[in-house]
Amino acid sequence: MTSPIKKICSILIVFMAVFTTACDEKTNEEKKLSESISPTQQDNLQEPDTKNSNKDSQPSSQKEQAKINAYVNCYNAINNSVYLSAQRYFKAFPNIETGPTGKEKSPSGFIAVNSSLASDCKVEVLDALAIHPEFQPIDSYAKPFVDSVVTLGNVSKQILRYYEQGDYKDDNFQKGRMLHEEFIVSYGEYKKFSTLLVEQIEAFNDSRSEETLKEMEMKEGKSLNFYMLAIITKAKFINKLLSEKEFNANKATNEVDDLQKMIDELSDLIEAKRAEGIRPTSSYSFMVSNGNNYITAVKQRIRRLKDKIAYDKYEQKHIGTDSEWLIEGSEGRIRQHYNEMVKDYNRS
Repeated sequence: MTSPIKKICSILIVFMAVFTTACDEKTNEEKKLSESISPTQQDNLQEPDTKNSNKDSQPSSQKEQAKINAYVNCYNAINNSVYLSAQRYFKAFPNIETGPTGKEKSPSGFIAVNSSLASDCKVEVLDALAIHPEFQPIDSYAKPFVDSVVTLGNVSKQILRYYEQGDYKDDNFQKGRMLHEEFIVSYGEYKKFSTLLVEQIEAFNDSRSEETLKEMEMKEGKSLNFYMLAIITKAKFINKLLSEKEFNANKATNEVDDLQKMIDELSDLIEAKRAEGIRPTSSYSFMVSNGNNYITAVKQRIRRLKDKIAYDKYEQKHIGTDSEWLIEGSEGRIRQHYNEMVKDYNRS
């Protein structure tokens, strides 16, 4: 049976970084907006707020973006807490079918899903859903997604109390096994609807990204900001290539070469600006550095996939954990450097 911890890590690999980037495309006029709500189309965007009497007069595109911002905020805020909670739980009780047996060395160390984040998530998503008109099919996944967050949060809170107070010693894990079933079901619902929601939002953003790049190039040429967006967009595409079942090493290598050219051009532009007496913010230089690190990680991954190099016993211990980034050619190492690029973009 596949490890449940590895399953949630794969969701982080596929969605966490990619999802964040897909919603982080911006232009010069958008620099003062929040880092966590910076999708491509948020010109003069207002936060979703059901108390705002002017919300119904906003253009449809702004309403759609306000909804997406709320869903992105919720996902980005809660997903790591869900991951940590599941990771700790399945470390204590790795057998999905049986759950607690009473033979575990220590059922302690569990972390509940952050209740404050779950509560804020619910409010933000429900506020966004109240904005009309509906934005389908994205809206149809947002409600069950946030419901799964709340349910999983409540179950995890009960589990935490059950083991912290030592109740398992009184009933020989009877309630623990019941809570185990509830956790598995609610965790499965969270994975299902978070995946569906993210897929829909990514599809929406992907349909606009190329258009956004073209508009930026027409307005300001191949500027620093243009390169930042182009690099992130290209890296996201490379991530998808590396996750395809029919892996094409030559295609991936060509895309990496294109990305290297973009990074080199960004580096040259930074130096040209400095020669003119302009000092670009450090985020641009960091993008160059982290972009090169990302390319190194991608090339290592391409070699591993192309040559079909299996993970040895030492490496297998790290795959699917927070330390996966230590392993050469792993998805975790790519994710590590990719997320650093996302941070650089958000700060630019």
